Amino acid sequence: MLDYDSLTPPSEKMSVPETKKRSPDFFKKILENHGLTLGPESQDLLDRMALLDERTGTFEDETRANEYADQIFAYLGDSHTISENRLSPEKKQHIQLATLLTDIGKTGPHTANPAEREVITALFAITEDVNVGVITLGEYIERFFPNEKTQAYMQKVLEPLLEKDRNLWEKFPHFSQMTMRAFFNLHAGWTYNILRENQVPIDVTMTAANHHMLEGVNPNNILDHEGSIGPETSISRPVDQREIFVILLDKYDARRNRAVKRSHEEAIDWLEMIIKNNAILTETFKDRPEIKELFLSCLRDLEHALVSTKAIISPEDQQQKAA
Repeated sequence: MLDYDSLTPPSEKMSVPETKKRSPDFFKKILENHGLTLGPESQDLLDRMALLDERTGTFEDETRANEYADQIFAYLGDSHTISENRLSPEKKQHIQLATLLTDIGKTGPHTANPAEREVITALFAITEDVNVGVITLGEYIERFFPNEKTQAYMQKVLEPLLEKDRNLWEKFPHFSQMTMRAFFNLHAGWTYNILRENQVPIDVTMTAANHHMLEGVNPNNILDHEGSIGPETSISRPVDQREIFVILLDKYDARRNRAVKRSHEEAIDWLEMIIKNNAILTETFKDRPEIKELFLSCLRDLEHALVSTKAIISPEDQQQKAA
């Protein structure tokens, strides 16, 4: 287990939020409240949720996304709302579960031991805005973990772990030379395998693991070139509102509440630009233009729902309103 205090001087401790101590049982109840009952064989998932919550702000991000989802459901359920995206109770539950589980892969692959999970989670805990398409994993470790003992320890833990997934970053000559974007993208596949190993329903698993679809991240080839999810499973179906709302909720929250905080209008404009110019939607799915239209339709519902229900206002918005 990574000992933050002994490996790193007080002035150079890893940048993680103040420690929280919510137990695995807390997360078991959260999932049960959303319709997912797990047995003893799924304790690994609960332990990972507790670790991710202790070391990062991920659970807060996912909780906000769930609150946004509730607001969207209320908007779509209003008799005055005109929308083609009304959702069944089953689809609502599906969206909320997937939203809570998208980032469980930030604890590392399903085979990761406790020490490996600690190191992976520490890397995902950094909240400072950097150019992840340029900075390498080695440079990232040097920048945010300046203590040489910590660096050596992290490199020692990461090398054998990442070598197991070499096919996912083989264009880089050494694991330390992969960009942080390539490293961060690994978590979607890790999410898929963790959820599969912990008895989470396959349909929810695929939606959760597909949340970086617009970036071309397609773990285990769960999405085919015709826009169908789970082509090699018994539940193969077209991408629908479940995947789309999970993707939009994740990106909307990131734009509003993480790194450089943006207003509601700025977040919506940014999402619209992403959708209209996205290579996956315009090129890969060029024969399925209805997928892009569904993204835009869901975005309009999100836009109106979060305005009409008084969505979270960033500190910058509050200052502007006060002025």
